[in-house]
Amino acid sequence: MNMNLVSVTKVLLLLGALLIMPTLATAAAPEMLGAPVKVSENRGRMTVEIDGQPYIAAFAYDHYQNVPRNSLLLIDALTGETKQYWFPGKDAGNGDLFHILRAENGCIYTTLGNEFVEFNLHQRAWTFHAPIDGMAMSFTQAPGGKIYFGTYPKSTLWEFDPITRKLRGIGQLDAMEKYPFYLAADKFGWVYAGIGTARSNLVAMNAQTGERIQLTDEKSRKVGNGVVYEGEDGQIYGREFGGADAPLLKLENGKATLTKTKTEMHPARNYGDNISFQNILTNFPDGGKLLGCDLESKRASFIDKAGKRHGISFDYETNGAMISSLTLGNDGNIYGSTNHPMHLWKYDPVKSTFTDYTGIPEVGGGNFPNLFAWNNKIVGATYSHGTAYLFDPAKTWTNGIGENPNPKQIGDYDNSVLARPRVALLLNDGHTAIFSGFAGYGYTGGGMVFYDLQTNATKVLSPDDLLPGHSTIALRQLPNGLLVGGTSIEAPGGGHQLATKSVIYLMDPATQKVLSQTEIGPDIYSLEVLSNGNVVGVTRDSHLFIFDPNTKKVLLNTDVKSSGGILNAGQSLLRDKKGNVYLVLSSSISAVSPEGKLTQLTTLPANATSGTAILNGEIYYAVSSQLWKFALPK
Repeated sequence: MNMNLVSVTKVLLLLGALLIMPTLATAAAPEMLGAPVKVSENRGRMTVEIDGQPYIAAFAYDHYQNVPRNSLLLIDALTGETKQYWFPGKDAGNGDLFHILRAENGCIYTTLGNEFVEFNLHQRAWTFHAPIDGMAMSFTQAPGGKIYFGTYPKSTLWEFDPITRKLRGIGQLDAMEKYPFYLAADKFGWVYAGIGTARSNLVAMNAQTGERIQLTDEKSRKVGNGVVYEGEDGQIYGREFGGADAPLLKLENGKATLTKTKTEMHPARNYGDNISFQNILTNFPDGGKLLGCDLESKRASFIDKAGKRHGISFDYETNGAMISSLTLGNDGNIYGSTNHPMHLWKYDPVKSTFTDYTGIPEVGGGNFPNLFAWNNKIVGATYSHGTAYLFDPAKTWTNGIGENPNPKQIGDYDNSVLARPRVALLLNDGHTAIFSGFAGYGYTGGGMVFYDLQTNATKVLSPDDLLPGHSTIALRQLPNGLLVGGTSIEAPGGGHQLATKSVIYLMDPATQKVLSQTEIGPDIYSLEVLSNGNVVGVTRDSHLFIFDPNTKKVLLNTDVKSSGGILNAGQSLLRDKKGNVYLVLSSSISAVSPEGKLTQLTTLPANATSGTAILNGEIYYAVSSQLWKFALPK
């Protein structure tokens, strides 16, 4: 090998190492300020009976050390006395929960993360658990008593026999689609599944042999979900996709036949003894009816079988709702959003106090993935419908309802354009907002919305208008007015990935046309403009890069995983009023020089998850449900 080439290579490697070499500056330790929203989310509530008395079983969702945690609340419907059951223990996360079954044997079945669990109501204890390949999206109980469920993301059909205590995987319902949202079982040993989301499907599977029969014509499959349900007549029915325009099929013994039978449907996946995410099963086994059970207000009410109404209060332990985003308001306060449940909140740094504004019913368990301030108001778009809101802190909070709602809706966009927003950006003209991110379930590639906050004029770009197969999840405006965007090639919600590498691109906001695009590779999670006009970015896998918008070239691309993982999209990089740029990763905060050199300012005592804002020389960020701040060195 040429020795000169070896020497040059060594020098380049050394320069790259120097660019990411941490230089710890003297600084105060990060300070925890507290949890803005001290409630858990309802993951499902159902009426049960224990020893002849009415109870409410509710799953409460929070986080433990950044890991999702679900606990079971057994609430005495007459007194409000509540006991909380943790799995595997209080000081442990256990993953997400989506679907729950109240079985005929006095047990509750669900999955916590990748663990199938049984809770015996009479013993008041977890009585069975075993690992599986995902999270249950649906449950059903067969006429003989066996329990069946379908898992995300592999669409596996599982069987549990409560008598023999055996759990087994039967087979894969769909090789591509990830969401078996609906299940039903007949007396002949067949289980039927309605599946989505990129290409709806209807499948029958023999529980004994594993034989799989596709009941949907390949040509009729489209974005959406197949649907199966038990009718009021006890028969199993299905549709190739949701909606009354889809032909109704009678499902029996592994076959589907067209029928004109009039039977009640239960399209909300809330029929029989099943409930899905956030739903409620209201019928007590003895004939009473649950009117409501709210984990946020900690109130419940029901009517007993004699027609008498009861109201109770209850309580439970929680670490609070996880913070999704935060921003600096024009009034000098910090505003933010939580998720699961979504609440807007405010932190007053002068008084060191929090205000929990509570939630917006139409947003539910969603969130504002990012926010910005405009004219003493707070603006953002919400998951999971892409609806944009404007909140005026000077006016009374109305939960977004009423004749004069606050916050008020300023835009509602088609599911094929925007459902999982990641960008909320105010342009330099002071009145144009941009919202972008991922589209809805089953779609690949997201659109972009230009909204004039003064005139309410709206321009919507579809994914095909923008960059097909890509979703813009990071966006900034350059000094010359051009937009610089970073994309994700992911398709969350079951879409099929089309692109292979993310791109950083330039766009003219006047014409809304993409002018250039440069491949980066991994998803670009955050961008910021440096003082020299170049752009710094960080990817999902914690690679820092420098992009020159004049030459359209990447000047530096280096691994910074040793400094931590990225925060939520659009939040790891931020700039102060002087043009200084900072990088906030899960385990550290660093200053970024115009050349891309990192100077580590502090390590973080707990992993940061979201953020970020700068106020009076302090960076505000979140660790799960807690707000923290770090004073930058003088």
